Amino acid sequence: MALKKNKHAFLTRFAWLEENPRKRLLQGAALLLLLLAGVAHLKACFLAQLAMNNGAHLANFSRDLTDPDALAGLARKEHLANGNLSKALALYQRGLANFVLHVPSWLGIAEVFNDLGQKDKAAAALRSVHAFAANSGDTTWSKALLAHELDLEDILEESLSWLATHNPGKFAAIFALADLRWQDTTALLDHFEQGQYLNLLDHYIRLRETEKARVVWQGMEKAGVVSREIALKYVNFLLQRDEIEQAAIVWRKHWHEEDRLLYDGSFQEPPADSGFAWRITRAKGVAWQQLPGKEGLTITFDGTENSAFRLSQIVPLAPGDYLFTGSAKTSGLTTDQRPFWSINGYKCNGLAVKDSMLPPTIDRQELALPFTVPDSCLAVQLSLQRNTSYFFDNKIAGTMILKGLSIIPLSGPLSRLPQTTPPEKAAGLPSGKNIRIKTMKIH
Repeated sequence: MALKKNKHAFLTRFAWLEENPRKRLLQGAALLLLLLAGVAHLKACFLAQLAMNNGAHLANFSRDLTDPDALAGLARKEHLANGNLSKALALYQRGLANFVLHVPSWLGIAEVFNDLGQKDKAAAALRSVHAFAANSGDTTWSKALLAHELDLEDILEESLSWLATHNPGKFAAIFALADLRWQDTTALLDHFEQGQYLNLLDHYIRLRETEKARVVWQGMEKAGVVSREIALKYVNFLLQRDEIEQAAIVWRKHWHEEDRLLYDGSFQEPPADSGFAWRITRAKGVAWQQLPGKEGLTITFDGTENSAFRLSQIVPLAPGDYLFTGSAKTSGLTTDQRPFWSINGYKCNGLAVKDSMLPPTIDRQELALPFTVPDSCLAVQLSLQRNTSYFFDNKIAGTMILKGLSIIPLSGPLSRLPQTTPPEKAAGLPSGKNIRIKTMKIH
């Protein structure tokens, strides 16, 4: 039954062709063109593959090669593998005789002339191909490498600029070549558009090149292409490189423009965990949220974990005497280990002040903790932390609320204040039975 159906379909198709001779002629012509194209493609592939093989038979076929890609492949092998520069040059020239705009052949000729020490001819070949060849990843990178070797800075600059815009995956190689050419970073910036400055900054940050990153940063500020996010990235890099003073300058210019020494003491922004902003551990069993109106921070321990917790901020300060102030409210804090404030030198010795633990429950407690920054310190680390408990009943529960934290500069240590003036009044603090002025401890 199926055979009868196939036979019927064939006869129907044949009858349709008999009735439409013009259609049959067009179909035959299309089939012939496809066949010719396939033969040409197979020939080109065969010759190209043949050009990449070594053997005694190669000389017999190389004379008949006309495909410029195949000739360029053979020439490159003679150049790089066999070191036969004259033969490589002849093969490139034969490729150009068949197709005068063949880009790989022009680039190959420039490379051969360069290796032969004929710089003028190499430069002429490179300028020729640069004039007509459209930019593409491999072609433009080859032009950049040759331009560097031949001291053609105009072609190098144009090629690297194009690559930086259109081939971001090659940033490391692009900027490494630029660095090799223009070792003065200020001069290097002149060869790239301002839109590439951020990529340059990222490049030097990855390489931990502090001085070069600083030059790029200055260029970005001058060009007005700095955002808060970029500034924060640069501040973190400077902190990692222990460039605390420079990090503080950038921070105060782009993040903390107020006169207050402590950043965001009312917790109007969520902890950034970065820069000179608040950092908070994401410990199990601990939750935090800003108060309504963003006037403080609530920290809650849910009683399920023996949590090690820290809220901290790195504060850049000049040497001198200061007072840390604020208020805290606690409710139902448990275990023998409750949160406490401490102030330590940041990556320096000579400052270690520790307050007593917050009480389990108190409606409001005014904090006043004096400290002195020694000459050896450029910054301090202010921390509210809860240490791990080693008691059996160690899972902490309870809530605390923090408000109005600040650091106040003093004219001298509290012991030098006039004795007739209460220390809390001299520091501008409210008076009351819950105010605590702690004795400074230096270890």
